[in-house]
Amino acid sequence: MNKVLFASIAMATALFAQPADSAKVAQAAAPTDTAKVAEAPAAAPADTAKVAEAPAAAPTDTAKVAEAPAAAPADTAKAAEAPAAAPADTAKVAEAPAAAPADTAKVAEAPAAVPADTAKVAEAPVAAPADTANAAPALDMSMASPKSISAPKKAQKKPLFKAGEFVFDIDASFEIQASKVLWTSEDDDNGDNFEEWWGRANLGMETHSDDFNGRILLYMYPGDLIDNQYHAHHTADGDTSDSYEYRDLFEIHEAWAEQHTKYASIKLGRWEFTQKNGDYFGNYVDGYYNGFKSGASSENALQFTLTPTETMTMSVAFISTTPNLNTGDLRLMFNFHDLSGIEFLNLDLGYRTNVFDLIHDNDVDVRHTIALQGKTPIVDNIAYFFLEGALMGLDAEETYTDRFGKKRTRTIDMVAPITGGLLFTPGDYRIILEAEYIHDRAETKYADTDKKHVKDVLGAFYIEKPLTKRFTLSFGAHSYGSSRDYQFSGNLIGRIN
Repeated sequence: MNKVLFASIAMATALFAQPADSAKVAQAAAPTDTAKVAEAPAAAPADTAKVAEAPAAAPTDTAKVAEAPAAAPADTAKAAEAPAAAPADTAKVAEAPAAAPADTAKVAEAPAAVPADTAKVAEAPVAAPADTANAAPALDMSMASPKSISAPKKAQKKPLFKAGEFVFDIDASFEIQASKVLWTSEDDDNGDNFEEWWGRANLGMETHSDDFNGRILLYMYPGDLIDNQYHAHHTADGDTSDSYEYRDLFEIHEAWAEQHTKYASIKLGRWEFTQKNGDYFGNYVDGYYNGFKSGASSENALQFTLTPTETMTMSVAFISTTPNLNTGDLRLMFNFHDLSGIEFLNLDLGYRTNVFDLIHDNDVDVRHTIALQGKTPIVDNIAYFFLEGALMGLDAEETYTDRFGKKRTRTIDMVAPITGGLLFTPGDYRIILEAEYIHDRAETKYADTDKKHVKDVLGAFYIEKPLTKRFTLSFGAHSYGSSRDYQFSGNLIGRIN
């Protein structure tokens, strides 16, 4: 009886000691190409039909591998519950304690190796360090209205070069724009082919790091594409002649440097403060600017920004508006997002006044403007609703001469423009429908005095579509000024680099 018992134990031991085909093994030992492998405890030998001798633990491709105990490589693409598994080239390996990396592509010879079936194991090179040049892609420097709602995300191109922690890039493009009015109620006095026709080259240079951003943007207008004529005098042999010549125009549109931390930043230089949700109307805190792809003029400023909480950012800007610093504005902007109870709503509250004009002239008329913007998604990443309202010219006055020839001042009624609309971003399109209302517009300074008919409600439609990787087309249909007539506008940008 004892002999039978000992014989059974010996047969069982021999059976479990045999190598197994790891394509079907239930218990295997080693790092695995384990898209579906679960955790497992102690190791067992595997089929070594095509495997070179393996060390106890050699380096492996660990780009995405979680820690695991020491073992040897094995092909266990379908293995379940493998004991004491070690790391492999595993896209989705589950976590396990104590790592001993192993190179499953070409295992070097070493003592105490546990062979494994790698007949179908693909090479797994050691993970290379990330390309730091791509870690901080250059900002999109397209010339569309800055700070308006972003177009659908485009593939970021690699920066020009990287030096230390700084990334440098250059962006160059040329754009051309044209507009045509459909004359109905107004008179076409000039009879031009296009009411607007201009072009310019844009050259932007940019650098940024973890705590610094800087940018220079130049606009270069060919003289014959902006109607920039100069009256020139020519003298030859004592004779003087006059002529008009087109001269190119160069503009430093942006030049600024910004140092920032997690909670604060300081920005100095020249840039646009344009902040609008639509394309044609809005940005009332900085003045009344409407038009196709419109934006505020660039201004020289010093700005401090604080981020006291995760849901609020506040900026204070001191703006120079004339030479000799005789006039200047104070601009405040508060940005709110993800507020408790209204997480879906983003709010921007702005205030601007020319209070610094008082330093040079005590009799100056100080005016105040308050604007509130709101934006909320209707369908995430596809449709948004936005609204903006403002009180412009608060406490404004004007000087006039009465019938007796004396100068007097009187209060000017404030203006309360309201604009709103819908933004759609399906695919790589950007589509905007918007409108603006000003009560009794004809009695305000925001009406065109040369128009026969002035409307209180104006409308605009805008669509933008990348045609290729290099060209982007924008098209708009909108009110012609504040009149009843409509105007079509188009803009084509070609990126050079």
